[in-house]
Amino acid sequence: MGCIYRKDRIALYPFDNLLGSSADGVYDLDKYKTWMTDSEVTKFNSHGLFPKSKREIDSFGKEASSNQNQVTWKIYYNDNFIGMCSLQGIDWINRSGEVAIYIGEKSLWGKGISKTAIMFMLDHGFNRLGLNRIWSGTASTNIAMNVIFQKMGFKKEGCFRDGTFLDGNFDDVNSYGILKKDWDKKTKEL
Repeated sequence: MGCIYRKDRIALYPFDNLLGSSADGVYDLDKYKTWMTDSEVTKFNSHGLFPKSKREIDSFGKEASSNQNQVTWKIYYNDNFIGMCSLQGIDWINRSGEVAIYIGEKSLWGKGISKTAIMFMLDHGFNRLGLNRIWSGTASTNIAMNVIFQKMGFKKEGCFRDGTFLDGNFDDVNSYGILKKDWDKKTKEL
């Protein structure tokens, strides 16, 4: 299946499986396995706390592509697989969902790729799926994601004190949300 969204060197492709290979010739499944066992990549998500077994990784594609309450994409940069993003936990009655993202290629952190991918996900969620609210949460120490959410027009809706356990310590989880009407205003600024 072809590219869903593209801007400059960043492209999102529908998630069908992890068996393809990128322009660099490395299989996507091999990259995914490397990322899911890298403590820096998984520092702010549950993958670092509960590493996936080979069987779980192999079955991930089947589960993600058949889940009717989730839309998952592979993120490519210069035609190389570099991460994943999704709208998950979609509540079709209340028309809301959670955005999740990670960039596995650490050399590309801080390049604006997450911001662009989130922009694509918001556009898809609001304008194609008809959602009214998209939300996410992140550790207070995940400075990059806190900044991205604020720049994208998300509003901080709350803080779950000691809401996550990272690196042997409890950390607060900041909860962010954005409504379609706020995204419509924000897109005029971008």
